[in-house]
Amino acid sequence: MEQSAATVIPVTPEQQAAVEALLHQPTLSPRLRERLAMVKAAGLGWKWGAIAAWSGRSERTARHWLMRFASDGIPALADAPRPGRPPIADASYHAALDDLAERDPRALGLPSDAWTSARLSASLAETTGVQIAPEQYELHYQDETHVETNSYLAKQWHRIGRQQRIASVGVNRGVDGLRE
Repeated sequence: MEQSAATVIPVTPEQQAAVEALLHQPTLSPRLRERLAMVKAAGLGWKWGAIAAWSGRSERTARHWLMRFASDGIPALADAPRPGRPPIADASYHAALDDLAERDPRALGLPSDAWTSARLSASLAETTGVQIAPEQYELHYQDETHVETNSYLAKQWHRIGRQQRIASVGVNRGVDGLRE
């Protein structure tokens, strides 16, 4: 059924309330948040072109997601399952990783006062039962300029390729509090 370019989908007050409630969830994925915001805009009476311009998507894409919502509701806005093997390190593994990285290795009976990827991987395999190759992770210190000389700096673990930018004086001039 072809609709006029100025027509938006009808959104009931119940649907608007459900969309608003979901938009207030901090753990909502960015892609679902954007699609729900399109629905919210449609419920407010925005036209197809305005929704597309606001979202930075084509009008065809905005129309696609809004028509999916019109036919199947909020569940139709979710991403399809990704192909491939599911990740073996779930949220509980990452929580154990964060907890372990904050502890002193010597307090756990290890011979050194610094974590290495191999030691951390072996300790996590013991506690969680999940074995991940040490090469899959890198250990990063918050102040990478003194990694070798100060072993008491706070430590953080990140998946390779997903390291956080670490603010340091003279490098990240745009970071508040670090301007020269």
